[in-house]
Amino acid sequence: MRAPRRLNLSITQIGLLLVFIPLAVGLIFIGTLFYLLQLSQLEAEKHLRARAIISQSNVVSRLYIDASLAMSNYCLTAVPVYADKYDITKKQLFTELDKLQSMAVSNEVEKGLLQKIYGQARQGIDYLDKSHHTLDHMSSDNVLMRQVFKEIRAVAGVLDPAMQELNNFETAFEKQSSQAKSEKSTLLQGALIAGGVLNILVAISAAIFFRDITFRLNLMRDNSYRLSRREVLNPRVDGRDEISELDGAFHEMATALVEANRKERALVENAVEVICSIDGHGVISELNPAAEQLWGYKQDELLGQRVMNLVAESDHEVTTQKFNDARNSKSVIKFENKTLAKSGTGVDAQWAVSWSPADNSLYCVIHDISERKKLEQLKREFIQMVSHDLRVPLTSLQMTLELLLTGVYGELSEKGRPRIQHAFSELERLINLINQLLEFERMESGKVEIYAEPTELSEVVTRSVEAVRSLAEKNKVSLNTNVFVIETSADAGKLIQVLVNLLGNAIKFSPPKTTVSATMERFEKYVEIRISDQGRGIPAEFRDKIFDRFEQVSIDDNRVKGGTGLGLAISKSIVVAHGGTIGVDSEEGAGSSFWIRLPLS
Repeated sequence: MRAPRRLNLSITQIGLLLVFIPLAVGLIFIGTLFYLLQLSQLEAEKHLRARAIISQSNVVSRLYIDASLAMSNYCLTAVPVYADKYDITKKQLFTELDKLQSMAVSNEVEKGLLQKIYGQARQGIDYLDKSHHTLDHMSSDNVLMRQVFKEIRAVAGVLDPAMQELNNFETAFEKQSSQAKSEKSTLLQGALIAGGVLNILVAISAAIFFRDITFRLNLMRDNSYRLSRREVLNPRVDGRDEISELDGAFHEMATALVEANRKERALVENAVEVICSIDGHGVISELNPAAEQLWGYKQDELLGQRVMNLVAESDHEVTTQKFNDARNSKSVIKFENKTLAKSGTGVDAQWAVSWSPADNSLYCVIHDISERKKLEQLKREFIQMVSHDLRVPLTSLQMTLELLLTGVYGELSEKGRPRIQHAFSELERLINLINQLLEFERMESGKVEIYAEPTELSEVVTRSVEAVRSLAEKNKVSLNTNVFVIETSADAGKLIQVLVNLLGNAIKFSPPKTTVSATMERFEKYVEIRISDQGRGIPAEFRDKIFDRFEQVSIDDNRVKGGTGLGLAISKSIVVAHGGTIGVDSEEGAGSSFWIRLPLS
């Protein structure tokens, strides 16, 4: 396929030529047509005006004759009806004369004829008016009446020569206009033919311009097909115009795509996770080598196999359901199941599945979570050990120390009692830490048991305040409440646990002779319970993580205040389980205000 000889023009220049040449030709063509149409319209108007003048002159002539006949009849009969008809006809005549006079244009001959007719008509009417007056006042003199009648008949034909002259002039003018109109029509036809020829020439010129562009665009289209089939591209197009630049950019893009595809394949081939695609029939269509490390199968062994052959039979139903969920969702579906290795051993896996409607395939990323499952098992065993092997003996030891302090085993010395009391307090704090740790792990594993029932929140706040009153008196802190009656669905015991924790923290971190307040406020969709103190406040960097486990503002809080770092984390779990939120507003050095917001039901 040889390239045609290319014009030494840029695409922009060719585009401008293709726009402006047809535009110029079109404007010239339209201007010529408009001019010829204007001339034709002008000749048509002249033709119509000539006819209108002839018609109007006939009307004037008829009315003039009617007026003369009416006066003649009046002269012969002296019947007033003819005099009245004369007056009416005369008025109509003057009206039509004015119309005829207004039709005069710049043609001096025509103007002269119209003025002549107008003057003769006025003179004739003046004579008829004089005759009318004479007839009304003369006696019955037949000789005089016959004389008047003859004069009236003579006046009736006074307009005929001028009218004939006007009619001849307008007829000749009309003939001339028709001839000119015919000539303009011939010119218009010639202009249309010339316009058609020019359009053909412009089309041929455009075709010549497009030869080079079309050839090179076809090369680029062929390159796009070659790129999709991963074939070698055609050589770069020569030239310095926009198509050459576009072709160069296309070649650079193709090179970049090849490189990106190579890197993508390298990434997929070397990924630790299994990456695969599953067609609409549940058959594995693509797979990376990580499958061999996870399941012991080579790629060729799994390609074309049903994916459910890799899933443990106990997880078939849930896996199928998750695949269906992915097909009906636009988001990534994540789930865990147990898969089977080639050796028959189970492999815990986490799947991230998304559906591609265009490819009618599921795209999956599969991660081995066997180690995580082992750690979770170790964690459960540790919690069980803490629960049975630590809490029970520590509780027994606490009871023994309590008996010692109460004197069951005899009186303690003054030096021994403080030591035993300190050991008892530390043991109590350790048992409390174990209990909170067990409770938090239970909540974190989704085993928070909420027994919701209609609950009056002001009573919950009041009971919580009373539960910490002795602690407040011990720390010389005042308690203040501002509550109102409102009911919602909640677990009263769990809410009291949260509020007692918040109130206890507020009391412990408040200076003596300050106030801790518990207030309620209702909003449109929720009710807010707020615990405020006048303590040291919380630094800004701790406010976002204060509800995480084992987070405390100061490392001395555990030792001095007896905190475990789990109370707020447990409180958050309880509030979230109620469908609510928990947070804190604080200014360092000016106190803190913890709040919980519970939805109204």
